Amino acid sequence: MNSRQQELHKAIEFVRNTFADRRIHLDYSTESVKHLDKLLDDEFKKGKLKNPEGNFAKFQGLIMIGISGYLAQVILKNATQAKLDINEDDQNWFINFKITGPFNQVIQPGQRVLKRVQYGSEAELYQYVHSAIKYFSDPASKIPDDSEIGIRSVVEKKKPWWKFWQR
Repeated sequence: MNSRQQELHKAIEFVRNTFADRRIHLDYSTESVKHLDKLLDDEFKKGKLKNPEGNFAKFQGLIMIGISGYLAQVILKNATQAKLDINEDDQNWFINFKITGPFNQVIQPGQRVLKRVQYGSEAELYQYVHSAIKYFSDPASKIPDDSEIGIRSVVEKKKPWWKFWQR
């Protein structure tokens, strides 16, 4: 295990231990990802922390890395031929690490966590994990892009009122 993987596992354990105190059981099941969706809903609104002075804010970076790593581990446990790929030289490895599949499929859980914070429940992690597992198991399937998970509908709502006839 390289040093970045060790850092990722430490962040995952920090998240698991921290939220065990809140009686959130993160057992690497796909169902446990629902707890992370709820947690992010409780802590963020429209990409901003609800309580910038709270404990979540103090450890936000570590928690976000831990959530990204946790998603990766859930996917890896359920998609048998997928592998974790971390570029040791990348300064932003914690956002850019990948999971690669047997048919050259690639996803980036860190990127998805950032989208979840920014777009809220429209970018649900639970659905993402299920789609990713299917994506790695079936070469004909694909991971949903932003428009398929509802992010497009959030963006479309920001059009000026006078463009209501345009789609």
